[in-house]
Amino acid sequence: MRAVRLKTERMVNPLGIDVRHPDLSWICDGGVRQSAYRIIAEELSGKKGAENRKVIWDSGKISSSAMQVRFPEELESRQRIGWKVELWDEKEQTEGWSEEAFFEKAEPYIDSVVKTPCNKALLAQVLHQRCELMSDIPEQIDFIDEPVELGFDCPLDLHCTYTRDQLLVALDFMKPSTVREGVKWLPEKNIDVFFVTLNKADKDYLPTTMYNDYSINESLFHWQSQSTTAENSPTGQRYIHHKERGSKVLLFVREFKSDRMTGGAEAYTYLGTANYVKHTGSRPMNITWQLDRPIPAKFLKKTNKLVVG
Repeated sequence: MRAVRLKTERMVNPLGIDVRHPDLSWICDGGVRQSAYRIIAEELSGKKGAENRKVIWDSGKISSSAMQVRFPEELESRQRIGWKVELWDEKEQTEGWSEEAFFEKAEPYIDSVVKTPCNKALLAQVLHQRCELMSDIPEQIDFIDEPVELGFDCPLDLHCTYTRDQLLVALDFMKPSTVREGVKWLPEKNIDVFFVTLNKADKDYLPTTMYNDYSINESLFHWQSQSTTAENSPTGQRYIHHKERGSKVLLFVREFKSDRMTGGAEAYTYLGTANYVKHTGSRPMNITWQLDRPIPAKFLKKTNKLVVG
C-alpha cells in the first residue's frame, strides 16, 4: 500500500495558504485497508532542487485508517514545507514512502491591507488585478476539485477519480471487496452510494443488470434502480424521502467497466451529492436526480452519451 494524491487543504502543492494548521490528506493505492500511517515534514530553504532540509515533524507510526490529518506545527510567513507519507495495509505491509508534496504559508499581506483603513483603495486594486488574472485562465480548465460536505471528514473531492476500493475506504467502509452490486447503503453514515457504469457490454452484465443510466443535462441524471427495488419497498422509500430523512445520495460514474489502457477496472468520477426529483415505474424504479453541483462539460460528453445515441 502506498499514499498517492497528496493534498494540502485539498490542493496540490499550494503556495500562499492562509491557515496556521493546514489539513493534509491522501488516497491509498493498493491493499484493502490502511492500518497505519507515518508522516515526515521538513522545512525547505534555499534554491529548488538543492534545498536545505530540517525535519520539523515526524508523526511516528500511527495506527489509524484516517486519510486526513491536521498539521500540528504553527506555520510562519513564507515558510515552505515538504511532506511525505508511509502507509501500512491490513497485513502490516508497506511499499515505502509516497512522492513528496509541499506547501508554503502566505505572507500576511492581505490581512494587513484589510485592517488598515487607509489601504481600502489598495485592497480594491489588488482584488481587481486578481479578477483580471483569473479571467485570463484558459477556458479548457473546466473545473477545480473541491470538497463535498458530508457531515464528517472525508478526503474525496468533487469531480476527481477513485477506484471503488479507494472511495469506499474513504467513506470508512473497510470491507470494499464484499461490495458486488452497483449500490451500497452505509447506515452508519446515512449515505447511499451509487456506482454507475454508462456503457455496459452484454458479456459483462446480465439482462437484469443492464440499467439505463445517463445524464439528462448538466444538473439532472436519470438512474435506474436494481430490478428488485419496488417503489413501496424500504429501499425505494429511502430513495424517495432521503432528504426529509436526513440521508445523502452520492453518485460515482465511469464510462466503461474495464480501463482500455490497463485492462483493470476503470476508476469512477465523483459527481457529488444528488437529490430526488421524481420517478416512474417500479421493479426497477427510473429515478431523476438533481445534482448539487453541475457536471463539467468534459464529463458531460461522456455521461449523456446513451441519451443521444
